[in-house]
Amino acid sequence: MHKNGCRSKLYDLPMTIQRFAGPRELENHYKQRIKDARFALSRLPLLNQLLDSFSRIGYSEEPENVVFWKCAWAQGEQGKFPDVQSLMEVTQLESFLKLGAGHWKLDSLADKLRDNSFAHSLGGFSELVVLGSLAAKLGPTSVEFEPKLTSGKKADIRVHFENRTLYVEVTALNKREPERKLDTIFLRVAKAVWFELDGGLWVHLEIDTQNLIFEDNMIAVDSSAERIVDFLKRTNLKSIFVDNFRLNFWFTMGGLDPERTLYDQKPMLQHYLYELYDRIEEEPFRTFARSSTPELFANCPLSYFWCIPSKNRLVEVGDRQVSPSPIAAVVRKAFFSQIDRTLEEKLNQLEPRAVNIVVLRATDWSVSGYEKGKLFADYEFDALKNHVEEFLGTRCPRDLSAVALYEEDFRKSQFVLNPAASTSSQVTLPFLERLVR
Repeated sequence: MHKNGCRSKLYDLPMTIQRFAGPRELENHYKQRIKDARFALSRLPLLNQLLDSFSRIGYSEEPENVVFWKCAWAQGEQGKFPDVQSLMEVTQLESFLKLGAGHWKLDSLADKLRDNSFAHSLGGFSELVVLGSLAAKLGPTSVEFEPKLTSGKKADIRVHFENRTLYVEVTALNKREPERKLDTIFLRVAKAVWFELDGGLWVHLEIDTQNLIFEDNMIAVDSSAERIVDFLKRTNLKSIFVDNFRLNFWFTMGGLDPERTLYDQKPMLQHYLYELYDRIEEEPFRTFARSSTPELFANCPLSYFWCIPSKNRLVEVGDRQVSPSPIAAVVRKAFFSQIDRTLEEKLNQLEPRAVNIVVLRATDWSVSGYEKGKLFADYEFDALKNHVEEFLGTRCPRDLSAVALYEEDFRKSQFVLNPAASTSSQVTLPFLERLVR
């Protein structure tokens, strides 16, 4: 492990993107996506009824409902390029509803699934996935939804398995503070760039988060956004935001004279900014290169950008998930803290002297690929397991049997047993494997 809590192995993956296209363009875009999502949902009658045809999602606000976007992606924009994985997921939800028809009353679940909220809809989606997966394995009569506890509260799920009764609490972890801060930064940058563009152009900017500003080990939103916008203005990159052009900033310009213009060092650009080198005698690239020096790009906050023709002006801003890095350390710490808070809350939802399993849909890029069967699952899960065991060792909950964690597929959950569980709450790893796999 790296001393800052990140993995010592360097890796990078694509991350969340924030888009801005102007109020009118966004409204038109959402109208089309709502049309696409409703068309996909119309072919799934039980899910359509449960979600009430996405009646709570309108054109004036951004859709944040998880199932809405899975349906929209499953259909593809105007039927083009449908996403197979999303289609499989919503089709699976329909099969779960068929399986449980007549057995479960899902009013509270429907309320979550219809809400235009990422957190609520993701929670409802995760509950239905766990409920349906257990019913598909054990039969719908062995699985109950929202049974009453002796305390008067309700559990999420009760399961009858191998002559034992199990209580299951399901939670999907929401976006954490560092991610929300990145969203804010990216949206501010996207808006600033959009208002500077002319005509129909789709511009994608990828941010190098290692060059954001941190204060007290936290992301400084205002300062970071200002740094990126100031960089774009200072370098006049807008002048080369043109059709079908891409420019990478992945390589250091240390071999260039910082005070001479890029144009004056044209032969060397093929080793540093090769896309610019290829078109340097064309306008506007020639003018840009004549007015730019390498020192302008010191501490460059961009990894790259690309531009393509588009019917509407659209700017999207994202980043790369790089570890080890300052942002990875911050995100990882927030992820583990959220797990602690969630487990603490769930300790009040347990049935005394019974088998209680807390299921966490815990997805985070700083600890990814840990599900059972994935290539580096044992390595990836190690840090997460150690952290949960540390929590259990500190709190010593007697009624909690185990914690199950998964990223996308509940059937590939990894388990952490609670060594402090009472005799009546104890389970074994083979028992949990038989329950889920």
